Amino acid sequence: MDIDKIEELVKEYVEFNRIDFTKQLKKAKMINLDMEELVETDTTFAEALENHTSEVLFLLKSLIKERLDLTYSVDIRLNNIPDVYHQEIRDIRAKHNQKLIHIKGIIKQVSDVDHFITRIKYECPSCGTIIEVNQTEGDIKTPSKCSCGRTSNFKKLDWDLVDFQVLEVEESPDDIESNAMPRKIRVISKAGLCDTTKVRKNIPGTVVSVVGILKEKLKDTRKGISTVLGKYIEANNIFVLSDEEFDLEITDEEREEIKNIAKSPDAFDRISHSLAPSIFGYERIKRALALQLFGGVKHIRADKTATRENIHGLLIGDPGTGKSIMLRYMAGLTPRGRFVSGKGASGVGLTATVVRSDVSNGWDLRAGPIVMANGSICAIDEGDKMQDEDRSNLHECMSIGTLTISKATIQATLPARTSVLMGANPKYSRFKNDGNLVAQINLPSSLLSRFDFIYAIKDKPNEKGDRDIANKILSDTCENYEEVMKPELLRKYIFMSKQYNPKMSDEAAKIISEFYVELRKQTKEADDGSLIIPITARQLESIVRFSEAHARLKLRKVVGVSDAKVAIQMIKDYLREFGYDDKTKSFDIDKITGTSSSTRGRMDTVLKTVRQLEDNYADKAVPYTVIEARLTDMTPMEIEQTIYMLNRHGDLLKSSGGYRRT
Repeated sequence: MDIDKIEELVKEYVEFNRIDFTKQLKKAKMINLDMEELVETDTTFAEALENHTSEVLFLLKSLIKERLDLTYSVDIRLNNIPDVYHQEIRDIRAKHNQKLIHIKGIIKQVSDVDHFITRIKYECPSCGTIIEVNQTEGDIKTPSKCSCGRTSNFKKLDWDLVDFQVLEVEESPDDIESNAMPRKIRVISKAGLCDTTKVRKNIPGTVVSVVGILKEKLKDTRKGISTVLGKYIEANNIFVLSDEEFDLEITDEEREEIKNIAKSPDAFDRISHSLAPSIFGYERIKRALALQLFGGVKHIRADKTATRENIHGLLIGDPGTGKSIMLRYMAGLTPRGRFVSGKGASGVGLTATVVRSDVSNGWDLRAGPIVMANGSICAIDEGDKMQDEDRSNLHECMSIGTLTISKATIQATLPARTSVLMGANPKYSRFKNDGNLVAQINLPSSLLSRFDFIYAIKDKPNEKGDRDIANKILSDTCENYEEVMKPELLRKYIFMSKQYNPKMSDEAAKIISEFYVELRKQTKEADDGSLIIPITARQLESIVRFSEAHARLKLRKVVGVSDAKVAIQMIKDYLREFGYDDKTKSFDIDKITGTSSSTRGRMDTVLKTVRQLEDNYADKAVPYTVIEARLTDMTPMEIEQTIYMLNRHGDLLKSSGGYRRT
């Protein structure tokens, strides 16, 4: 279609819609074009807009300003985009160049808001003629020739600026095949599309729908300009997609099937058995994972602070026990779920970082998997391989569901309502039978306290269990999983359950309250005068989240007594395994969240022993064998763990001769 035909179509369209345009411009200096309506009512114009988007929009703006006698420039936004214009990022090709395109994805990286010159006014020194030159990307354009014949050295008078921002939009994991690398594309947003004060648009981790024009840009190399073109989208409009808009399509038959499963008495077991069905056993762990998928309900307190609804879990296990498989399965079940390895990801890479922009002189904000999985699950394998300072970056995300960035010129708070599921190996690769489990976890207590459940997976030889596992593996290729829900249906079940926000019933609240108070009554005083506290308010909040998750699993609007009992049992299992102190014969939550009473006693004993022996050595460094020989009331494992903790806390320093106090 030639330019004259396009101009004729645009003129007819403007004349026909002048009244509607006038009404829209009275409300705002903007015109919204409904693309779906346009396709149905004016196919020819819609086709011209699709294939010659830049020319049509430029003519529209010019003609509307001229015909309506406006003193300002008109902004035209395209809305209600039909599916026919939608394109997967990985399928964008050369044939789409300069055409209207519509993509969906997650913002991964955002630049600072910079300025772009749209038009420059020049004056001819010879005759004084004012010449306006529209600018496009690249080098500044000057007048080629004045009416008086002058061709160079024009005087620059003024220029028009517009805000612009560069986004990097990445495919959602739900739109790509399993284990495929997500593709991404740059999006240039200008003027009002850079505004983040009114609507949460250009923030990493936000799911967006972008409509714009696919364009190309010459790539510079060290040897000059390359023949390879880089592609980007010049955005015309950006829409923030809520979870409901970026949802899964559920048929009436599937909805009815899900409701029937929820009503059945074995719904909890059926769902938990459907998680990583290739892994045999682990019933308790899979029940906890099932509740993590459904999650709790966000509550806003009277002081406007919010409680987190996300359930965090930690699986500590011997090598080869199936942790990684379960983590991958969980990440794959949820929309926007992410699986990463702690071995290859720093804390900055997991959360977010600020990098120097390669487009402007500013800085870009780049999101990591924790932010990209906002509203979903981020599975972190080999969490014990990360450095302590890296793991500390997870604290804010896990506690309150946000991530605060304050680096360079970037000041931002990103949403990170992400459920963290971490897998790790014991400190000594395998669990040792002599010694408590918590001491064998190579994670700081500040991070451990943020997990709602922790499970140890031990690889213990057992004839019956080993035979069951062998049979499971050998027959897995021909097994019929009739009793297991298919992942597609389970994903839709989870999505449908999020439409329920169950409220706590008085009966359930009473049971939870009584359990908490009774356990708190068992608080004891240790030999050093400190208190041995069985449970804290953090575990109480975990019980609430578990009970709400179970009610959601059953598609209930109210948390009942049965939901509360399930939640209490989850916490009991967790405390028995990690929070029970054999020395004091009671629950001690400080075993998980800090230093237990018995551990504090052992630390004091070791320090006293070193103090008594240090004068016998010139450098006051007591050999380990001497310390071990003196501490006859402690096992070798307890001595090793205690010295390790004292060394980590800085109370004991290791030297060539042994250990000495600081």
